[in-house]
Order: sequence, then structure tokens, then C-alpha cells
Amino acid sequence: SQDDATISFSAIYTHYFNNNASLKIGSVAEYSENYILFTTLDSIQTNYSYVVSGENEMLFNSNFIQIHFEPLKKTYLDVGVKSIQHFTDHKAGRTLVTNDYLVERATDEIIPVQPQVKFGFNIGKKQLIELNWQSNSQKQTSSALYSLPNVTPQNLKLESTQNNTYNILYLNSISNHSNFSSQLYFQDISNVPVAFNNGNHYSLLNNHAQIIDEALTNDGTGNNYGLDLSFQKTFSKQYYLLANTSLYESTFKDANNKTRSTTYDGRYLVNLTAGYEKPRRKNTNSFFGANIRVFNQGGYRHTPIDTAASHLANKTIYNNSEFNSLQYPDYFRVDVGIRFAKNKAKATRTWSIDIQNITNNNNVAYKYYDIYFKKIKTKYHLGIIPVFNYKIEF
Repeated sequence: SQDDATISFSAIYTHYFNNNASLKIGSVAEYSENYILFTTLDSIQTNYSYVVSGENEMLFNSNFIQIHFEPLKKTYLDVGVKSIQHFTDHKAGRTLVTNDYLVERATDEIIPVQPQVKFGFNIGKKQLIELNWQSNSQKQTSSALYSLPNVTPQNLKLESTQNNTYNILYLNSISNHSNFSSQLYFQDISNVPVAFNNGNHYSLLNNHAQIIDEALTNDGTGNNYGLDLSFQKTFSKQYYLLANTSLYESTFKDANNKTRSTTYDGRYLVNLTAGYEKPRRKNTNSFFGANIRVFNQGGYRHTPIDTAASHLANKTIYNNSEFNSLQYPDYFRVDVGIRFAKNKAKATRTWSIDIQNITNNNNVAYKYYDIYFKKIKTKYHLGIIPVFNYKIEF
């Protein structure tokens, strides 16, 4: 289970020097209390144990200043900088016997300067080119800080992951209802938590809803770069359309300074969404609508399973010398939906059916070693899922 409570305050002041220049100053303060506790059963399902346990009180503060001005006709320049402070009291490593915490520690982190620069210029009335650089940070998740059995002062003092993002954006407003955009980007990631043990290739960049059982240190790095293309037609003439594709590469360096593919390095993604809606008859309040979404992306990377070692350990053991050297088949899914709506003075009635994965494609989720059947098995995502719905809105 996980519970969070947050109180936040923000203030922003904007001053306009003239039509071409402005100054913005702001501050955000946030106080939060976070509690996380997950348990697991042993292999014979008789004894519970904690795998993630901890709580914290955190005070977060961010201050920023941004200047906007237009140095030349049809151009603009935004220059800004922000600072971030985290002050946290941690309690972690709860025991089942006494419910006491094994580790208590106060940490603070100050990131004094995070700059961002954006320069854009218009080409005619419908086209725009924008150059952008920004520096950001991300606080580590509770599961990274509080996973057992490696709750130590070292893990609790993990710093935020840093990233610098550079991109070039081209935007073409083809008409009032359609536009095309392309974006070339590069992301340089540093301060990534990686396994403290040099014989392990774990990096938090690969974490996918997993319990972390490693002692970590902020020595990892990563890179993402790619090209995004997108076409959008907003709803007009009874239909809408969104099509986008991405070609990319995602890599990381482990504690051994070796570059490897991240789990999410599928290399490509294609997405198409379209919808149609029209009155069932002229001059009526009844409508018919239909939509479709087609999604295809390169499969996730994964690590070969060591069958012999898994058999001896009675659990899944991976051959980490070939970390993320394999790739699952491409993920493909088609969702369709149909709906009828009838509007009346006092209420609107809607009948709909949505069918997820209408082709019933067997998309691989993950592989594991089955300790009962003594072999590697494959888990799949859900197949076809029909959802019927009837709704009345007053």
C-alpha cells in the first residue's frame, strides 16, 4: 500500500516592460508526507516479509526567474533559471516483529542552478522553428529508497537524477484544423542510481514496476535521442485524426561503464488514432460515433534467463553478462469503439462498446522461470477485452 498527503503553495509575479519584453519570477513550496509498505510471501506461501517499507516528511522548494523578449521581428528568446531544495526526514526498514524502523536519517539536497534557453523564429505566418535547451532533475522514488534488504544510509542519501535535454522543433500550421510537427531531440542523463556492486548491471533507468533489491549509488548515466513526427487534424467535417511516429535509441552505462540498451529501447513507435461522428438523421438529437486506435512499437529488451542457476536457486536468475541483449517481439494492438448518443431536454443517454485488442494479439509481457514446472515460461498481456457501457447524464 502507498499513501501520500501534500500541501502546496505557489506565487508568480509577471512584469511587462513593453510589448516585446517581460519578466516572470516565481516560487513553489510543497510539504508532503509519504508512506509505503509492500509485503510478499515466501516460495511456499506461508510467511510474510516486507520488501518495501518506509515513510518520510519532505519539504520541497523551487524558485525561478524567466525573461522573455523579442529581439527581432518574428523571433523570441526565453532565458530562465531555477533552483531546487529538498529537505527530507526518512524512516525505513520496518520489521515484522516489532514494527520498528531500522534506519532513520535526515537528508537535504540543493540544486542551485537549472538553466533553460528557448529561441524561436517564425517563417511566414504558419511555420515555426524552435531551439530549446533545458536542465531538469527528478527525485528518486520511494521504492528505490526503501526497498529491503538494502535499506542503508547510503541508499537513503541517493541524489536526484539530472538530465539535459536539447531539441529542435519544426511546426507547420497547415490549416485552421490541421498541423504537422517534427522534433529532433537528445537527452543526456546523469546521476542515475546503479548497482553498487560492479558485477551487477542494474540501472534505475530500466526499472519497470519492480521491487529493487540492490544497494545503489549515483554513478550511472544514460542517453536518449530520436526523431518524432506528428500530424494532427482536430475535429471538423465530422472526423478527427492523429498520427505520430518516433524513431529513437535509449542507452545507459552501468557501474562497469559499459553502454547497453535500456529496457525501453524498442527503436520505433507508430500510433494512429481516428474518430468519426455524425447525426443519425438530419435535425435530430441522436448521434453515431466510431473511433479506432492502432498502436505498434518495438519490443522491450530483456536479459536471458539462466535455467540451471534458476533451478538451483528456486527462483528466476538472469545471465547478467548478457544484460538486455534480447528483444521481445513487437507490441501490436488495435482498439475500436462505437457509440450512440441521444440528447433530450432533461438527460443524455449513451450506449457504447469498446473493444480493446480486437485482433486478440498475443503481446509478450515478460518471461520467468517456473519453479513448479522447472522451465522458462512466457506471460502475455491481456487479449481481446470488450467493454459495454450505458450512461445517463442529467
